[in-house]
Amino acid sequence: MKRLWIVGKINSENHKEWEFVGVFDKKEKALKACKDDKYFVGPVMLNESCDNGTISWPEAYYPFRYYELANGLKVPISRG
Repeated sequence: MKRLWIVGKINSENHKEWEFVGVFDKKEKALKACKDDKYFVGPVMLNESCDNGTISWPEAYYPFRYYELANGLKVPISRG
């Protein structure tokens, strides 16, 4: 099965509305399409359906979001 990367942009504060930005064959290409902290990336499998409605997407993330370390440093969240 072929793994592809979806890029989306959140359009609301409650994260229930988002805009489709694109689909890419490489994670690196998907990350380049992200412009700010409202963009997210997540993997999908080609020719695989998700007919269960709302699903958990554990590998999806926001590449421009940061988490704060105990010492106050802000580090970008990355999943190399």
